[in-house]
Amino acid sequence: MSSEIYNRIITGAEYDAHEAELQAEEDENEEARRVGEAALRRLVDIAENHHSGQSKIIAQMLANTFNGQEFHFNLNDLGRLQTSILKDVLAVIRMDSRPEKETYQYIQNGDARFISIFQKFELVNLSRRLKPKK
Repeated sequence: MSSEIYNRIITGAEYDAHEAELQAEEDENEEARRVGEAALRRLVDIAENHHSGQSKIIAQMLANTFNGQEFHFNLNDLGRLQTSILKDVLAVIRMDSRPEKETYQYIQNGDARFISIFQKFELVNLSRRLKPKK
């Protein structure tokens, strides 16, 4: 056994480095969740209470986090957002990339609120999705 491997085992340096890496990742995930939740609340408020080009882009982004297979999001639309809204969108995307739960579950009545937003901006034909299966 080489002395380097022996020293790693004895000192636990490799284990300590791994633990530090895990802690840093956990801290980053917590920060992403905290910032993302606040951003999500602001974006949902805009989508629910405004009817503009920016609010439609927000609705499309929220729909993509809800079901990325059914709702595609054009990244070029990000360039049409004012800076503060863009930062919030990116914070939600960052949070969604480290999912602890579905994005809509971070806000009260999130599923109903998201669906209401999708209907407002005519993003989905919900009657097709809500029909009982035969």
